[in-house]
Formats: sequence, C-alpha cells, structure tokens
Amino acid sequence: MGRVVVGRIVKAFGVRGDVVVAPMGEDPDRFAPDVVLYGAAEGGREFVIESGRVQSDRLVVRFRGIDDRNEAEGMRNVVLYQDEEALPELPDGEFYHFQLIGLRVVREDEAELGRIVRVHELPASDVFEVQGSEHEWMIPRTEEFVSGIDVEAGVVHLIARDDLLEAVGQARSQKESPGKIRRKAREEARRKAKERNATERDAKERDASTSAEGRKKRNSWDADVVEGTPTDLDAGSKQRSRGKRGGKLETEHGV
Repeated sequence: MGRVVVGRIVKAFGVRGDVVVAPMGEDPDRFAPDVVLYGAAEGGREFVIESGRVQSDRLVVRFRGIDDRNEAEGMRNVVLYQDEEALPELPDGEFYHFQLIGLRVVREDEAELGRIVRVHELPASDVFEVQGSEHEWMIPRTEEFVSGIDVEAGVVHLIARDDLLEAVGQARSQKESPGKIRRKAREEARRKAKERNATERDAKERDASTSAEGRKKRNSWDADVVEGTPTDLDAGSKQRSRGKRGGKLETEHGV
C-alpha cells in the first residue's frame, strides 16, 4: 500500500505554529488528533496532528512539536500524504479520488470510452476526466450520467444517454493536448458570440434606419398639410380650430 495526498499547507496562521491547510475532499477525520501525515509520497517528515478546527471557512491545523510562527512559515506549500490503510472508511457509494483514477468507463452496451485520469471537485458534483484513444470526456458524477461504480472490478458504468455524452465529449487528436482543446472550445464560443452580437447590431441599425425613413415621410406629409397643398387630402375636409364662440367650436372650411 502507498500514500495518498490529503492536503497542502497554505500558510502560517497566528503566532503559535498553527497552519492553514487546503484539504483534498471533505472528510474531517483526516485531520483529527493523533492522525499521522507525511511530507512526501515516500519517506519524508512525519507530522502528528495535535488539533484541527474550521475557522472562517478555513481548516486550521496544529502539529505536535511546531510551536511558533517561524517554523510554521517554513512549512508553506508542503504537500501532506497519508498511508492508504490509515484512511477512514467511507460510507457505501463513496470513494476516495485515488480509488477512481484508472477505472474503465463503459456505456450500457459495454463499449469502453476510456479511463479516468483525473477527478475534479466542483460545487455541484465531482467530474470525471475520461481519456479515450480519440476522444476526451468530462463526465459529471450524477445519476444523469453514472449508473454505478465498481471499484473491485475497476469499472464505471454509464447511463444509456448518447446525447448527453455528445454534449460533454470533445474530439482530440494525438497532437493536441486537453488544454489546447479546451482553449479552442473557448475561442469558438467567443467567435460565435461575436457573430451573434454583430447580427443583433445589424438588425438594430436596420430598425433605426426604417424608423428614420418613416419619420421623414411623416414630416414631409405634415409639411404639405401646413402649407395647404392638397396632396392626399381632399381640400373640402381640411379644417382649423379657431376657438369657442357661444359654447360651440367654430371651424373654418376650405370651400
């Protein structure tokens, strides 16, 4: 059995040797009193936890024998490891990330997509980064995608939803890294957004031009009426308000 990464020391906290730790996962028992951690995957310095607490949304840990800020500052960016056999047992259906790396990912028809190369922790759910021979997928670990995980058999089973896989799948060639593929996807999204904005702008300009032309025609029509030019109006129907006399509105007809 080897060791697995459980966290990283971010910085010193206070003046008594405490440190802020960025944990991997959400299991608080990894940083309980008397838990033994190591500063390397093999060998390395041994750290025994004296206490751990959450303060202002940060995990603050104190190790035995580290009693001042200067020594704590020297531990900045140290990666913390724990022996696999010492890890707390998880409830049924939950797994450590290292247990999932390398598992085969197969569809309901047993066609293999690839293997999990990384597990991304996101607020909504974990996301499996799956590497195939010609494609790469980012598959959320949700009931919408994953029907079951069998660590003993080394396989992750997916729901029979090809349309969802097409939505998250990304074509990959041997000459292109996953990072380059993601950059291309972002660039394509920006290009489409620019095209959409240009189309909307052209539509607004056409509408504005049409409105201006309409106003121009109306102004020309109003000028004809004021100047007394018959144009489209019958001269006999033209009238002008003169005010009230004897409670009646008097008008002047053009005939």
